[in-house]
Amino acid sequence: MILVVSTCRNKLAEQEFVRPVVDIIQGMDDYRTVHYKKVSLHDTSFSDKIIICGTQLKDNEYLEHLSRFDWVKNINKPLLGICAGMQVIALQNGARIVKETAEIGMTDIMVVKSTALAPAGNLQAYALHNLSVTVPQDFVKIAESKKCVQGIMHAEKPVYGVLFHPEARNKQIIEHFINL
Repeated sequence: MILVVSTCRNKLAEQEFVRPVVDIIQGMDDYRTVHYKKVSLHDTSFSDKIIICGTQLKDNEYLEHLSRFDWVKNINKPLLGICAGMQVIALQNGARIVKETAEIGMTDIMVVKSTALAPAGNLQAYALHNLSVTVPQDFVKIAESKKCVQGIMHAEKPVYGVLFHPEARNKQIIEHFINL
């Protein structure tokens, strides 16, 4: 089962940022969607994989509740963070927020390290963010744009983060994650 974690402040945003991820998962695996404020140890323990979804451009409420994501630090199962989810993973592992990195719309991404999610090379992706993060200790940068880090991966665990939105344009990245 895949646990899909919403970082959205409201249900309308979930239709834009969580529903497309669920649409990709449906037919590939069982899933359960939970808002980050309600994630329990039971949810994380009994899931095979976890995806932390993104949210609206000006919805940074999740940053005020990072302690709700303490479970991320010790996760040993496949975890994918998308946009806000990547920020959460990075911040829980000692990274810092980087401001002035806004990207909205189609963005050229350079995948600098091949992973199970995507081969090295160029891709076009949909970006919608005004914050980025530094690469945390024990992580490596796997993708970048001209403005910021666009992807990270833990050096030893199956933990990934992408700042762009693969649910919008690069669905195969989520499919590859599901098939890990």
